[in-house]
Amino acid sequence: MPKHGSATTAGALKGLIEAAFFSHLGLFSFLVSLLEGAVADVVFAFLKREHKATIYVAGGLSSASNLLIIQFFFLPPLPIPIYASAYFAAFLSGLLFGGYLTTKVLKAIPASL
Repeated sequence: MPKHGSATTAGALKGLIEAAFFSHLGLFSFLVSLLEGAVADVVFAFLKREHKATIYVAGGLSSASNLLIIQFFFLPPLPIPIYASAYFAAFLSGLLFGGYLTTKVLKAIPASL
């Protein structure tokens, strides 16, 4: 969706569904999904939405952002290299699944939709 805030709205909706039906962690599921959507919207606000690189960066940062909630509420204090490795792995995962696959889906969908 080319509208500002659409990723945040989608994240909130996803989080509400997860919290209501699938998760025993309720509020945390909602916060993680909301944060992921908000991060994607921030990236789209500062970079041109039409560029593939923007979609890749939004996917990577959005995926890595969920570790903020998990780190803040659940993880014990760990050495910085452990956190750096986790954030890097999450960023790469988001880059692949959130960025690469999204560009392929956008390519397959007719522009008239």
